[in-house]
Amino acid sequence: MKIWRLEFEFKKDGVPFEGFELVTKDKEEKKLFVKDMRLGQNIKNKYRDIKINKIDGEIKSDNPMFWTLPGVLMFSKRAKDVLEEIIKDDVEFVEANYEDEIYYLVNILSFLDIIDFEKSTLRTLKSGLISEVKKYELRKSVLENQKIFKFYLNNQKNVVDILVTDEFKKAVEENNLSGFKFIEVWSNDLNS
Repeated sequence: MKIWRLEFEFKKDGVPFEGFELVTKDKEEKKLFVKDMRLGQNIKNKYRDIKINKIDGEIKSDNPMFWTLPGVLMFSKRAKDVLEEIIKDDVEFVEANYEDEIYYLVNILSFLDIIDFEKSTLRTLKSGLISEVKKYELRKSVLENQKIFKFYLNNQKNVVDILVTDEFKKAVEENNLSGFKFIEVWSNDLNS
C-alpha cells in the first residue's frame, strides 16, 4: 500500500488549467466559509447557492484549482461521478456554480492522528513547532478503510495537505481525470 499527497496539476502541455475563486459580497460570510472548510466542518446544509468565478487558465480540468482556499479540492461533475463511491464516507460534496456549469467543492471531513512523529523526518521551527513533514512514517493501523484524509500536525488539523490511497489514485488514472498530481509520501511495500 502506498499513500500519496494529492496536488493540483497546473498545466497540460504548457497550457494552464482553469482556476476559480468564491464569489461573495459579504466578507464575514466568506471568512466563516473558509474557516468551516479548512476545519472540515459539515457545511452542506449551511451554505446554499455557492457561486464561483473563473479567474485564470485556459483549459478545463476535472480537479481545478480553487484559489480561495488552498487545501480544498474542487471536482468537475465527471470527477465526482468517478470518485464519489470511493470517498463518500470521508467527504461531503458542496455544489458550486459557474455560469451554466456545476462543480463540487470537496469538503474533507476525515482528519487522522496518523503520523508517527518519532520515526518521521520533520522540519521544525526554533519554537519547536513542526513546519513540514519531509519523510512520512504513518501508523498503518489508522489507515484501515481510509481513501482520502488530512492529518493532525502540532495538535491541530493540518488544513493544506491532502493524502489519498492507491485506490483513489488508480480510479483517477483509469478514468483519465485531468488536473490531478500525486506525490508518493509513504509505502509499506517491501520493494519500494
